[in-house]
Amino acid sequence: MELLCVLAAVAALFCGCAVLTLKCRVPASVAPLTALSAIVAVLTLAAMAGVLYPAAWLLYLLCLAGGVWVAASCRGSTGAAQRLFTNLGQNPLFLASSISLG
Repeated sequence: MELLCVLAAVAALFCGCAVLTLKCRVPASVAPLTALSAIVAVLTLAAMAGVLYPAAWLLYLLCLAGGVWVAASCRGSTGAAQRLFTNLGQNPLFLASSISLG
C-alpha cells in the first residue's frame, strides 16, 4: 500500500506540474516548487481539519484529472512536451540538486 501511495504522489506531482506549465503558464523550472507548495498548504489545512487521508486522495485525483485534461487538450500541439522540460537548467534548486547528486 505504501508503494501505491508513493506512485500516486509522484504521478500527481507530475500531472500538477504539467497543468501549471501548459495551462497556467508557470515556467517549467519553478512548476515543481509551486506544485509542492500548494500541495503542502492544502494538506496542512486538511490535517488541521482532521481529514488528511481523504483530502490526500482527493488531491491526488484532482491532480491526475488535471493531467488527463492537459494531455487531452494539448494532443495536437507540437511544442507541449518541449515546454514541460525546458528551462530546467535555469532553476538554482535544480542545479544545486544535480550538482550534489553528481
